[in-house]
Amino acid sequence: MEENKATNPRPEKKGPNINESSNEKNHSLTKTIDSLSAELEEVKKNLQKRKSENTTLKI
Repeated sequence: MEENKATNPRPEKKGPNINESSNEKNHSLTKTIDSLSAELEEVKKNLQKRKSENTTLKI
């Protein structure tokens, strides 16, 4: 999330670049969401695997 601050070093600039800045923020947030989504899916798989292992050990 630190990279978000570095991608927009000119917050005082106004005018036609507002949309560009907004698009950059959207792109950055989309990348972050995609990354977190992939990480969440991996955690879900690992959790399911752990549950399966625990069930096997109980039997």
